[in-house]
Amino acid sequence: MTGRVLVVLRGAWELNQPQRKSLVSWIEYGLKGVVSKAGKTLAVRFAALDSITKPDSDTVVFGIDFVTEKRPEKEKRCQPGNVTLGDCGTGSVFITAHRELAVCGPNQASRYDRVLTTDEWLGHALANTSLHELGHLIGGFEDNMDAGDLMSTLGLPKQLRTKRNRREFFAGTMNWKPHQEQELIKNLKSGQRGFEIQTH
Repeated sequence: MTGRVLVVLRGAWELNQPQRKSLVSWIEYGLKGVVSKAGKTLAVRFAALDSITKPDSDTVVFGIDFVTEKRPEKEKRCQPGNVTLGDCGTGSVFITAHRELAVCGPNQASRYDRVLTTDEWLGHALANTSLHELGHLIGGFEDNMDAGDLMSTLGLPKQLRTKRNRREFFAGTMNWKPHQEQELIKNLKSGQRGFEIQTH
């Protein structure tokens, strides 16, 4: 194999060690296969939010910026579009938005209970959104409404939003479709989509 794909997670030190472990594990789950098929090796590293990573020879670097988001007021949290999980194509992921997701169901007593209440669930949800953003960046993919697809933004009707199915949506195991995988492999090999593979 020649070359390396380095994913730099900037600003994720707010997460505890089990959350970081889950985050890295699920990012590797989503990327290792396509990176390997592109003839490269994958590395995932943490760095400060303002750090600048200089690529080594034959390395392509992708940065995912983890930033906190002010918690929305309770009465506004269930309005459409209120919770932002990531900025499409920019690689920004919002830690607080994931941590404090509301159920938004009909039961007022539990309406604002948090969904991602374990380290594994939070790390997995953050990884899913990181992979989604990398899908925009590397593959040029649009959002879709296909359940189980890493590019899905398929939501649930308010009356069906329970802790269990909201948790499955944000922290469930998602995958690339075969045509998406092929596009990722092609672009990682060629350096398309606005990033460069260093070849010193």
